[in-house]
Amino acid sequence: MNIQKLAFLLFLIPNLVNAQAFQYTHLMLCDQIEIVVDNLTNKYGEKLQWSGKDKDGSGAMLFENSKEKTWSLIKFNNQYACVYGVGEESKSESRFLQ
Repeated sequence: MNIQKLAFLLFLIPNLVNAQAFQYTHLMLCDQIEIVVDNLTNKYGEKLQWSGKDKDGSGAMLFENSKEKTWSLIKFNNQYACVYGVGEESKSESRFLQ
């Protein structure tokens, strides 16, 4: 293991041990699922890249426009979808780790 990786691990371990839980309030814009998905795909050119569901039936979807490098993270339940976050400079994990 090189010295830089070792130094990083030594820095990281105490911070993980001392991590503090906190509550974060985030304003989200919500609408019917069909309307949110239609806007993301037709207005912003984003395509669904990933989705997952929680045990309670709610879940999340990640949309991306690979040409424009934009992304949108959506939280949803049976009826509504909420925009949790949007951004630019979208990168896949493999490109990010290089």
